[in-house]
Amino acid sequence: MLMQCGHEKDKGSSTTHCSECAHVGELTAIRDRDYYTAYLAGDYLTTFVGGTLLHVVSRRTGKTRYTPSGGRYQLTYLTAVDPFGRTWSGQGLGEGMYVRLRRKVR
Repeated sequence: MLMQCGHEKDKGSSTTHCSECAHVGELTAIRDRDYYTAYLAGDYLTTFVGGTLLHVVSRRTGKTRYTPSGGRYQLTYLTAVDPFGRTWSGQGLGEGMYVRLRRKVR
């Protein structure tokens, strides 16, 4: 059976697109948007399946914050560049977590 992208579906899989085609779709989407969400993985921001979307050029960790219930967390602030040469800035909870991004206007 074929997926929507035209590639063969693995037996028992419920996905509609393969990882490679989903990654190409994400690159197309990031080109046309001013806001985006991706996962922080080392020096890169990736899709949920690990496809590289942006390269992190700087990052810093903010001060420790506290929740009303006594928990604590630190935000990570970063700047990244997409494959089209545009700069993005964002924040998230750190490595392996999602980061909310906003494209910088030059």
